[in-house]
Amino acid sequence: MRTKMPISGFWVLCFIHVFARYISCDQVEETLLHEIRIVKSVNKKLIKEMMDLKDKLEHLQKRVESQEKKISIFDKTCTSSSKERTKLKNNYNFDNKKTMQTKAILGNMSTEMFLMKTQSKNHDNERIRREILHPEKRIIPAPDTTSKLAFYAYMSAPELNPGPHHTIIFDTVITNVGSAYNHHTGIFTVPVDGIYIFSWTLLNEGQGYISTQIVINSSVYGALWTSSQDVNARHMNSYTIVVHCNTNDSVYIRTHSNYTTKRDINSNVYGRSSFSGWKL
Repeated sequence: MRTKMPISGFWVLCFIHVFARYISCDQVEETLLHEIRIVKSVNKKLIKEMMDLKDKLEHLQKRVESQEKKISIFDKTCTSSSKERTKLKNNYNFDNKKTMQTKAILGNMSTEMFLMKTQSKNHDNERIRREILHPEKRIIPAPDTTSKLAFYAYMSAPELNPGPHHTIIFDTVITNVGSAYNHHTGIFTVPVDGIYIFSWTLLNEGQGYISTQIVINSSVYGALWTSSQDVNARHMNSYTIVVHCNTNDSVYIRTHSNYTTKRDINSNVYGRSSFSGWKL
């Protein structure tokens, strides 16, 4: 037989049950709130890390772009350097060819000078022989060098790219009656007062120009312009003056004092740059 529980005891058990459930719900809620706070904290950290990664990615992209620009510039520099090397190589080949041509011209000129000296020596020997064998035929007195003066000289080699105010030396003397022209300095020193004629001829390189002057002491008496800058061929011009000179005047040819010469003054077996003069 069951024993009936008093009513008061029943209510006490109900209260205890409800109170236990209430306490259990509060603990679950508190636990969930704590978990939510943890998740939010983790989420915040993840967001921050994502932002940092985004910044790093942007920085890396900028560095990649910078490296690509540098590579592009380097490629252009390499291409330019290759063109420069090709240009230098072509210039070297041209200069080497020009040097060989100059050597050939100098060889021809040396042969020509040797033949001229040999002919002159043979001529002098023949004159001396005739004078010894036929002394009675020499009835004409020796020429008066003070009244008969003349000279002619030319450049034996090209003058390479001369600057302004540069005295041109015509070093190979063919005629020098009176010995007034100095082939070391290029200067004709007037031995006696009188009227003189002076003339000079210049051959310039293709695509170049030359401006020269004839100077007596320090005064300019004439100028010659020779130009072939519009064509790839040599060009030759001449200039002549008639002038009164005094004893010990210095006459010479120089490049223009205020004008720069372009390319070389040429002189070879096909065209001689020369300087001549004589007294009337």
